[in-house]
Amino acid sequence: MVYKIKFTPSAAKDYHSIHPAYLKPKIANALEEIALKSHQAGWRLKAKLSGYYSYRISNYRIVYEIREKEKAVLILRIRHRRDVYR
Repeated sequence: MVYKIKFTPSAAKDYHSIHPAYLKPKIANALEEIALKSHQAGWRLKAKLSGYYSYRISNYRIVYEIREKEKAVLILRIRHRRDVYR
């Protein structure tokens, strides 16, 4: 089943400010994979972030939430791994 991809305002800002630019197509491909295989694509997070998933692209992470009722994936953050979980 294909889920819609929705961005929070901060995630949209994160996506547009990604540097180096060669990572943007890789992240776009990762978002397509998340839309197709939302439950299997990423890792479930634990502790304070339980209920969310994380997808790895190089040194960047996409943190997202699956919303079953809406059939959507809400992208919460796209950041470097040292900053994303703060």
